[in-house]
Amino acid sequence: MRPNLLIVGALLAGCAPSGGPPARPPDATAAPPVAPAPWSIAWPDPFERDMAASETVALGPIYKGLGKGACAALRANDPVALRALLTDDFAGRLVGAPNEPSPTPGEAVQVRAWPAASDALDADAFVRATLALTEDFSSLERCKFKPFRFKMSPTHDRAVADLHVVLAGPRTDGAPATRRGTWTLEAVPAANGAWRARRVESSALEEVVGLAPRFGDVAAEVGLVMPTASLSNENVQGHIDTRTRESIGGLAVVDWDRDDRDDLLVWHRGRSLTLFRNDGRGGFERRADLIPPAAVGYHLLVVDLDGDGREEVVSTAILGCDDGVARFALFTRKGDALVPVPGGLPFPRACDDFRTGDLGAADPVVFQHLVAQDVDRDGDLDLYACGYQNRGSRRERFNLYDAQDGEPDRLLINQGHLRFADETDARGLTGSRWSYVATFFDEDDDGDDDLYVANDYGPNSLYLNDGAGRFALAPPSPLTANSESMGLTVADLDEDGDLDLYVSNMYSTAGNRIVPLAEGVLDPETYRTLLASAAGNWLFRRDGPGAYTEVAAETGVAEAGWAWGQAAVDLDDDGDRDLYVVNGMTSNSSDKEHDY
Repeated sequence: MRPNLLIVGALLAGCAPSGGPPARPPDATAAPPVAPAPWSIAWPDPFERDMAASETVALGPIYKGLGKGACAALRANDPVALRALLTDDFAGRLVGAPNEPSPTPGEAVQVRAWPAASDALDADAFVRATLALTEDFSSLERCKFKPFRFKMSPTHDRAVADLHVVLAGPRTDGAPATRRGTWTLEAVPAANGAWRARRVESSALEEVVGLAPRFGDVAAEVGLVMPTASLSNENVQGHIDTRTRESIGGLAVVDWDRDDRDDLLVWHRGRSLTLFRNDGRGGFERRADLIPPAAVGYHLLVVDLDGDGREEVVSTAILGCDDGVARFALFTRKGDALVPVPGGLPFPRACDDFRTGDLGAADPVVFQHLVAQDVDRDGDLDLYACGYQNRGSRRERFNLYDAQDGEPDRLLINQGHLRFADETDARGLTGSRWSYVATFFDEDDDGDDDLYVANDYGPNSLYLNDGAGRFALAPPSPLTANSESMGLTVADLDEDGDLDLYVSNMYSTAGNRIVPLAEGVLDPETYRTLLASAAGNWLFRRDGPGAYTEVAAETGVAEAGWAWGQAAVDLDDDGDRDLYVVNGMTSNSSDKEHDY
């Protein structure tokens, strides 16, 4: 959905080859080494500000040679290969002995920590200590030493990086474990463009261990299978490769037949809406094509809009546009069938976008999300649709960090009998941001529901309700900062009796690494925007009416990859809400192109 936010991404061209002279293996018979003198790693100041030089001269070889080289050595349990990555005068601080918490009966996960060590180790001792960190893994399935901060000296004779360190896999006792920490690395150039580690200092290392299996994939066993033709899959891959489609559908859990058992509705945009009916015996019966393929949008909402006790299905697909009026698809229940409501959900819309070019090339108008709320307090549900893009988007007006050429959002007020009126402008909801998802909640504790909209390519929007269902855009605040947001969850996450807000954004190691090189060069506001765009998810802890503190980093929920959506749910049955975040969506058929 979002391009790499780093405006310098094109500068990250090739990397110099790694190599260098073979290192001598550790000598187990040598006398015990003398501990190096006290030291600390100093960041280069001044530092190389040429981003291309910084990335290609040092960062590329360090990541490929040292980071990936260390992982290869750890997987092979090869002390010689690991030692070859270090200089002869190497010194490092790793971690001390881990704590050993007593397991609690019924506990789903266990956390233990290795504290940062104060004693320095020479190269051979550091190799032994590093290998010891993985000796209780039966296999090292995941290994990462990835730079997220990086500076090189102007003379290119040394570089310093902060690395995300991840070691994960099954332990020898069978329990899945993930160990995470941060290393600060000082590297110096060696032969053939390679670099060697001269200093390493580790933060504390944390391990999360799964004590009991909680989830297993049984979809095929219970009948939750979506068969697709190879030609159809190729078509979808073609759209992904050309970036004409980046999200394809969704899923809803509903009791479709009112038998007190959860069923599933699964949809694939432009292809099918499928019902998986719970048979009560641990399986599901599949019924495909509940509505025509053209009526299946990116998002579907299953909700009773006319108060008759039967759900309607609203789709973000636009079924047509005539005489300046577009129509969302709307279906109502007749027994077990979905019947189209004549005219759908109309709203004013110029129809030119629907009549130009090849409609198969890209969706002419995209709405990403629907949310239902009684905005005017008349006892029935109104609809808010998040407009994303149209054929006029991404042209001369497009600004990657302040885009205002998206499809306008729509507020449709329920008139009864499945008739709705577009009152977007009349109720103060103006603008054309690239809206992705929205939610209503009482942000300022005044008894009415305000509207929070997460926007791609620009600041988020908060609209305050005046109590009569009219809205005014709130002044800029941390809640409305710019971070390419994609998902929202409103829940009492700290169990203090009020609602907190979790927003999924994008965490970018490259962004955290490259943007600081431009400090003092970019306009301060632009610089802060770029930093925020790479910082990861937000958790706004509510301190009082309209008052929040952003605590994602300190609570450990900021870094969640290229985050799209999330849910707050008690996954371990301990009585509090956990956060489950999904990241990534599509993979390009070429490994040289971006995935999303």
